[in-house]
Amino acid sequence: MITTQNIADAVGRPRMAKALDVGLTAVSNAATSGKFPARWLHVMEMLCADVGIECPPSLFGMKSTDGVRHVGGMPRVQVAGAK
Repeated sequence: MITTQNIADAVGRPRMAKALDVGLTAVSNAATSGKFPARWLHVMEMLCADVGIECPPSLFGMKSTDGVRHVGGMPRVQVAGAK
């Protein structure tokens, strides 16, 4: 299971700080806490893709949709090409 520490080590804290326009302390604090701020998600997805590692949305406080078949009584929409 990938962690915030794994991501910070793979991407590099200075690179994250620059891309996110935050200080190194903010990056280190987030990596140590085990959760990245939700507003970092899209930038971090790009940084992770660049170094070839996964970027689980759960590390940003997002809930997984795995196993969700119905939302509010409505069937889950299937997107073409989605698993």
